[in-house]
Amino acid sequence: MRTGSGSIVTGGLLAIWILATVGCSSPQPVKGPPSPSNQEVRGHADRTFDKLKEEERQGRDVTQPMR
Repeated sequence: MRTGSGSIVTGGLLAIWILATVGCSSPQPVKGPPSPSNQEVRGHADRTFDKLKEEERQGRDVTQPMR
């Protein structure tokens, strides 16, 4: 038995439509991680700034003499 090219195209389009419909129909959108609070952001910034200052002091003590 021979199938026509029209039925192959129709079957392919039907398969694409089914996959697109099933793949795009999720019950709920995926949520990302919660945003940090302002207090958390400030705490991280303060710790990073303190660490940077400490590294500067250590680098200056070891490699550059104080004037």
